[in-house]
Amino acid sequence: MNILVATDFSKPADHAVDLAAALAHRLGDKLIVAFAHEPALVASPDFAVDVTAMEQAVAEKAQQRLLKLADELKNKGVTVETRLLRGAVVDSLVNLGHELQPRFIVAGTHARGPVGRLFLGSVAEHLVLQADRPVLVTRTDGDQGLFSWARSNRTLHVAVGLDLSSASRYGVDWVKSIREVIPCDITFLNFYWPPEQLARLGISTDAALGMADPLTVQVITRELKAFVGELPGTGRVDYKIESNWGEMGSHLAFTASDVDADVLVLGTHQRKGVKRLLLGSTLQPTLHAAIVPVLSVPGASAVAHAATIPAMAQVLVATDLSALGNGAIPYAYSLVEKGGIVHLLHVVERHVPNLMFSFDPNVGSPSSEAAKGQMEAALRGLVPQGAESRDIRTEVQVVEGGRVPTVILQTAERLGVDAVCVGSHGRGGLGKTLLGSVANVILEGSGKPVFVVRGTRP
Repeated sequence: MNILVATDFSKPADHAVDLAAALAHRLGDKLIVAFAHEPALVASPDFAVDVTAMEQAVAEKAQQRLLKLADELKNKGVTVETRLLRGAVVDSLVNLGHELQPRFIVAGTHARGPVGRLFLGSVAEHLVLQADRPVLVTRTDGDQGLFSWARSNRTLHVAVGLDLSSASRYGVDWVKSIREVIPCDITFLNFYWPPEQLARLGISTDAALGMADPLTVQVITRELKAFVGELPGTGRVDYKIESNWGEMGSHLAFTASDVDADVLVLGTHQRKGVKRLLLGSTLQPTLHAAIVPVLSVPGASAVAHAATIPAMAQVLVATDLSALGNGAIPYAYSLVEKGGIVHLLHVVERHVPNLMFSFDPNVGSPSSEAAKGQMEAALRGLVPQGAESRDIRTEVQVVEGGRVPTVILQTAERLGVDAVCVGSHGRGGLGKTLLGSVANVILEGSGKPVFVVRGTRP
């Protein structure tokens, strides 16, 4: 494969070329060194300077410097090729990247201050926003780890910013592809906002608003591992999950340095302009705060995934112990695979003034243990015949507190089930407006498949 590096012969660019050459030599790739010069905007005989001649002189000087640089790199054992481009710098590099399809594009960045970055930007940042290939942004003071790896036989340590978005999928796919080539230790980084997780999972322990809450971390870790899937190659894999109350990009950048990563990988949707301001972006703040090199992976370079048949290993079925609610239970068992689990849930609804009190695994239910035991026994009595012969395990839960549909959704998230099954009267129109519908709220709020078993209307 190829590695493309951009140069303007400045010190940051020289550093980027050195790093790109070391990476190309380590990976066995060809290095493409490109210089782009922009044509004059206006050429007129009224100018005292011959613009055409000036452009030609710039091009000839650049060509000489490229050839000299190529000779130096070849003497170091690097397979190298040079490209002299004419046109807008970023556009020229983006087009060349599209043509060559390199493993990634390397670009150095000037250490501008926040105001300069805001108004002036940089070639590196514009490449990140426009290139359809991964872009590695280098730092003259933070690339020692990547240089060390390129010049030795040790294992590469990659930090990966990870959530459950499609942008994260781009980064994960790239890491999988590089791990097929070389051994990689991987640290997946995830930072969650506690109020969001409290509302989603219904967890309200004392630790939930502080550092990483153990139960929240357990749920998120399970979800992230399922999202990542199988990782090819060799090397350790860690998940570092923490709560975050501040700006996400800086947290990612500093943590990547704290875990001694050689490079930080981020997938990106490449939002630009007003859309980036409205929707937010983690990438730009990370680039500005990063100490280690940052590799941004755009969706355009993502690997296409073939559709797979989803597994139904765990299904949650909720019932209010009425005939209608109980009627959904056999269907839940028909959905789950052999050897799977069906979670039977009954919710005792009561007013909860604040989501902070919606669920606390360390606090017992206010209902008497005897009443709770009777409800659990009633749930076990609803297990249909044939469940044991299919090796389907049943787990029962009685949860008190909060609105029924909210508790069902939170329980489904905490357990990590593959689907939710509920019964419904199938009311519509005025009946639904006046009486409400648990099934309808679950359908609207669930991120998991929901199977609704319609009963007979009264």
